[in-house]
Amino acid sequence: MKNKNKDSYGKLIRTGFLTGMAVMFIMIAAVFAGRTMPEKKDGGESFILTDDAWTLDTSGSIPADMKHLGDGFSSDSDVLSIYYRLPRMDVAQSLVWRTKDVYTRLAVDGEVLYETEVPQSRFYSKSPGNIWNTCDIMPEYSGKVLEMQVKYAYDESAVTVDHIYMGNEADIVTGLISGKTVALLISIFMILAGLFMLFINFIPRLNTKKGNGIFYLGLNTLFSGIWSLLETNVVQFFVSDARLLQMVGNVVMMVSVLPLLLYLDCEYHILKNRFLQLLSCLDIVFLMVCGIGQLTGFTDLHDMLRISLPFVGIFYMVLMVTVVKRFIQTVRSREKNLMVSLQMLGVVSLWVITIFEVARFSHTDSMDRAVAIRPGMLVFVLLFAVSSEISAFRLMQNGMQYDLIRNLAYHDGLTNLGNRTSYLEQLNKYDEIHIKRLGMVFLDVNNLKTVNDNLGHEEGDKLLKLAAEVIASTFGKYGKSYRIGGDEFCVFLEAEKPEEIYRKAKEEFYEAVGQVNSARYYPFELQIAHGFAQCENANKLRLKEMVDQADTLMYINKEQLKRSIKTA
Repeated sequence: MKNKNKDSYGKLIRTGFLTGMAVMFIMIAAVFAGRTMPEKKDGGESFILTDDAWTLDTSGSIPADMKHLGDGFSSDSDVLSIYYRLPRMDVAQSLVWRTKDVYTRLAVDGEVLYETEVPQSRFYSKSPGNIWNTCDIMPEYSGKVLEMQVKYAYDESAVTVDHIYMGNEADIVTGLISGKTVALLISIFMILAGLFMLFINFIPRLNTKKGNGIFYLGLNTLFSGIWSLLETNVVQFFVSDARLLQMVGNVVMMVSVLPLLLYLDCEYHILKNRFLQLLSCLDIVFLMVCGIGQLTGFTDLHDMLRISLPFVGIFYMVLMVTVVKRFIQTVRSREKNLMVSLQMLGVVSLWVITIFEVARFSHTDSMDRAVAIRPGMLVFVLLFAVSSEISAFRLMQNGMQYDLIRNLAYHDGLTNLGNRTSYLEQLNKYDEIHIKRLGMVFLDVNNLKTVNDNLGHEEGDKLLKLAAEVIASTFGKYGKSYRIGGDEFCVFLEAEKPEEIYRKAKEEFYEAVGQVNSARYYPFELQIAHGFAQCENANKLRLKEMVDQADTLMYINKEQLKRSIKTA
């Protein structure tokens, strides 16, 4: 039997490994499928990519390395000129190019055709952001040399000018957007998935006792989706000032790890570790300093991003170590834990694809830093969301079982009123809070033994249920009802004037008992003796005196009912 379990678990591990390999293959295939950027359209007549045609001199003999353009700057200048000889044009064409953290100016024969302009603002960063620039080139400039002056906002290491297209502007924009269809769909899906997880967190039945883990995972997913969407460089076509987008992108990159950390704490309680507590506090303080620096204009988020990245890396390393440790514990204990297996697969997916992206980043353009990470993030989000919902469903099941057990522990199974345990706990609460005024009705069902002996215990149970219904609908309507013994009940009346409530409820009680007996539906007569007592500023002694008094008055009423029946 032991070997059989071992074989089945080994089969589960092998299946998970093969599934993971399949997921990796699909993601890498998706990366390569999405890497192609449009260079020509409609037979090459609509637009062309000119990146390789730009030079560092007007004669065109020194090619400009657009991927490492910062290397061309001299140490005593923050401006670099690059040149492009315009082809023959029969009609006006557009030059469309992407820049990041630089200002550009286009000129032909000293005539300025275009210049980056942004409104002055101390609130925004020094950079104009990650933007698409557009300039119309007239046919009369055919064959002339176009000069682009590049001025960096930070330093020569942060210089990006690439994807310089020339041709029909509408076709260029359409081609760029269509080339990002898959990336856009993944990003939008992650945003919607994040919003959905935030939404379901507030559905009471779904969030029962699951510790807000899905809420924090939803925040992380939402932030990741926003960052992924901005990295497509499509949104930049539709905004007038890209500095806001750059600031949003920096913010979500810096804060996205905190919800992930809180999610891990909900799942694995990792914040018990003092190192992580200290690291989290430092990260929060750092984020506050960044925000103040941005608001005051002292610095901007881009300057602080390099300092923030180690925090991001450490927290994702914590994620990996936490899940790997839990997975190893699962394997060693031969425990079949689907939730941990899914999380392990999600972490491996994210880290493998991240390593792949780092390697890719050094050999290709940086227009979309999320081109490879995006599918990895999608797989990570899906697997962690499924694992969290499995955990939430189990917790909800446990919670429902707990509620059921608690209901059985504190409610009488026959009458569904509070039982003696619940009654005693309520007395203790009144003693602790020293309730100002409290009334108590003690009740006892007459003739239960006679009914049980002569008609059977089934009819005796009906008598008790009927009595409970009458008590709950009259006295219980104004207070809390309990069955505290075989045929004994009690009701607490919390009110400013308990005696007035008692008198009102007593009239309803007599009327209800009379209606039951006059209907002659049952083979027995309903008789319920009761006694009332009250106390002020309750404490243990006064509560005991109230209970004893109500009990005494109930027995007096019980004897009165017996005598009235004999007399009749």
